[in-house]
Amino acid sequence: MPCICSPNTPDIPDNLKIYHAPININYKSSYISNNNHIKYDNHKFNYTFVETDNYVNSRTFPITTDTTTSAIGGGNKLYANNKVFTLQEFHFHDHQENVINGDHNCVSEIHFVFQESPTNYAVLAFIFKLSNHSSKLVRRIKHNKPFKIPSIKNYYTYSGSLTKVNPSDIPQLAVDWNVNSQYLNITQEDLEYFRTNLCRNSATVQHSNGRNVIYVQ
Repeated sequence: MPCICSPNTPDIPDNLKIYHAPININYKSSYISNNNHIKYDNHKFNYTFVETDNYVNSRTFPITTDTTTSAIGGGNKLYANNKVFTLQEFHFHDHQENVINGDHNCVSEIHFVFQESPTNYAVLAFIFKLSNHSSKLVRRIKHNKPFKIPSIKNYYTYSGSLTKVNPSDIPQLAVDWNVNSQYLNITQEDLEYFRTNLCRNSATVQHSNGRNVIYVQ
């Protein structure tokens, strides 16, 4: 199963960096839109934990299907740009990957990976900040319970790539990144548990390199 992110970031030639992710998102230079909202199903779903030596599947949660309940498993869809993407997996990173307005004080990031075709993906990304309490999503995943993807209202969207991929493959892999502008909460205790047991390493932040970044509100 293809995976959006990975332990390390390869050396990317300058002429391909316009495609690369994650990036430092600058609100002031973002185009603001009121009519570009994505939509996605918000059913609870089951998942499994996979950890291998291969970066493609390392510390990933593939989605599993319960055939007796249509709302669980592969039923979660994302609708964007007249395309339909199906939820494939999600995973955590030990530090944030995308950065909003230069804020490097966040501590982790979760990516929900949707796929429309072998070369076309969409990602919902949520960044975590330290708090005295953890979000419901963190609590349910820690105890291996089904959960719903958090709602997303205001977010940044840009075109990117896989964060670990052979440079020659970058132009052939389209990834629509959708980064929630509001942070989710996680406690220090839960963060340490996730980093030890669930997280993968984070990729290096890239420049936007002239790409359009849209702030959807």
